[in-house]
Amino acid sequence: MSSLSTSFIRSLNLALGILALLAAATAMAGGTIELRLDGAPLANQQVTDYTDGSRYTTDASGRFEFPYSCPGMEYTDNSGVRYRMLEFCGVSTDLPVYKFDLTKTVTLSGRIEIDELCNRTCSLRFFNLDNGLSLNTGSGLRVNTWYTFSETVPAGRYRIVLETNTWPSPGSEYLIDSVGVDARDGSVSGISLKVSRDSQSNRFGSTPPRADLILVEHTDNSRFSIIKGAPGAALPLVPVSVLNIQTGQALTGTSESDGSFELRFFSPPGSYIQITQDPHAVAYN
Repeated sequence: MSSLSTSFIRSLNLALGILALLAAATAMAGGTIELRLDGAPLANQQVTDYTDGSRYTTDASGRFEFPYSCPGMEYTDNSGVRYRMLEFCGVSTDLPVYKFDLTKTVTLSGRIEIDELCNRTCSLRFFNLDNGLSLNTGSGLRVNTWYTFSETVPAGRYRIVLETNTWPSPGSEYLIDSVGVDARDGSVSGISLKVSRDSQSNRFGSTPPRADLILVEHTDNSRFSIIKGAPGAALPLVPVSVLNIQTGQALTGTSESDGSFELRFFSPPGSYIQITQDPHAVAYN
């Protein structure tokens, strides 16, 4: 092959690569969003992206065209009550519509303490156990061994996680700990999280749920089962996952404040299932 032909092929490959990148960028340039309130579309209302102040108006189906990839929408009703979703990044034209529920806002406030300064940037993550979205903030723990926080978030159940911003193997200068908060009924104050290198746990956890407190009840002609964990079966307010080892199907739910949980899952009689808990909500999705 001549050098001219080789040069032409390289140029063509480069041009195709650029076109592919442009196509990918175009696919990420926003999409259709549907907002719901109390289970019904939020029709013909003005909403605000609280991340930049932009305003949009929904149609009769609660939908509007969003030009970017990371919406964080808020709605205020005629009584001045605010409703919000946590920011989601990933909206694109790959899906015809993205649906989000707006929930009344609450405030989570409290204090984080560590026994030594964080030699890396420590971040605070407010993970919503009900929908898998999260809010990430800084902590200031490089200059102080304590940090007070007050965050406005949608009502729900949360795992508040303190972690380093790097991911070495557990035990290798890795710091993580978390606390569960049930804010479905209103704001929660006085939240406390004290983190020590001597007491921190493995990033993914090493303690399984208690099998002696878990019951499987078959339903629907034995195709589906209700998997019930009694109080104490799991840690309080953590993601609980079930896996059908034979089919590969999986489902994630959440334990209650007493460690109980209930999941409806495909597991006919004779199925082998694995149940795990994720104490710091790092394996979700």
